[in-house]
Amino acid sequence: MTAPRVTPEQIDALMRGVRYEVQVVPGTTTTLATAIAANDFTLAIGMNACADPANFNAELGAKYAIKDAEAKARQELWKLEGWRLKCHLEKPVLLVSGACQMSGALNVDKVRGVDGGSPKPSHVERMHMEQEQLAERTGKLETFIPSETFKQLTHQEQNRMKRQLVAMREYLAALNERIDAATNH
Repeated sequence: MTAPRVTPEQIDALMRGVRYEVQVVPGTTTTLATAIAANDFTLAIGMNACADPANFNAELGAKYAIKDAEAKARQELWKLEGWRLKCHLEKPVLLVSGACQMSGALNVDKVRGVDGGSPKPSHVERMHMEQEQLAERTGKLETFIPSETFKQLTHQEQNRMKRQLVAMREYLAALNERIDAATNH
């Protein structure tokens, strides 16, 4: 397939940035886990509970609540990334000067200038493209670091790569914040 699509690798890279906040509902056997994306967007809430308080185990409750939240967050990311790709693939509206009369509603966000016949992506579209590339590269580095090949590198090189990963994650978080700010007027 060559058409643009959301890939499992993209979702996996985004899932690596998800953190989980776990809490037990006071006075119950219910454990909640909130899946929070790297940009602090709440993706999903997972839950686990047992019927008999004698069976309650906080560690197991957290484990299964996180598992539930993770599955729901992954499903939500597929939806959100699919929606974002669909928006990205919509054809921009072209304004023509002169005697051309246009009717109907125009979405100002879809209006692009034309230079030499090729529409230029908006700054938000450029940020999305940059985010996709950075998320993919960050995911690859995250996968490489626990590998045997990585362990064969000098300690200095390992430390440089670990510092690079921290910087890439921070860069990705900042880029996600910029995208969020630009798209949530």
